[in-house]
Amino acid sequence: MNIVLKRPNENPVEMDCDPGEGYEEWRKLLKGWVEHVPYDEDIDMYFDDEGKLKQLAPNFVHPRYRQIVGNVIFASRGQVNPCSLSESQIERILRQLSQ
Repeated sequence: MNIVLKRPNENPVEMDCDPGEGYEEWRKLLKGWVEHVPYDEDIDMYFDDEGKLKQLAPNFVHPRYRQIVGNVIFASRGQVNPCSLSESQIERILRQLSQ
């Protein structure tokens, strides 16, 4: 599955990574339990749901959710499960979040 990973103080990168059973692979990338919220109209963002309690490094400011901390994964919104990002979605994320 094509995703974008954004680490604090780094540019976002496209990568191939499936969530795994119970989001196991994504939990490793996020270093915590997976929470997701909408990023925009067709993309969801996934991050450590205890990131602020753990005082993870700031990543970026989202207009609705304010400061997002720690590593963030972006995936296309599916009916039930996340899906691969399209090329246009990847380009949009890279353009919006590159430093």
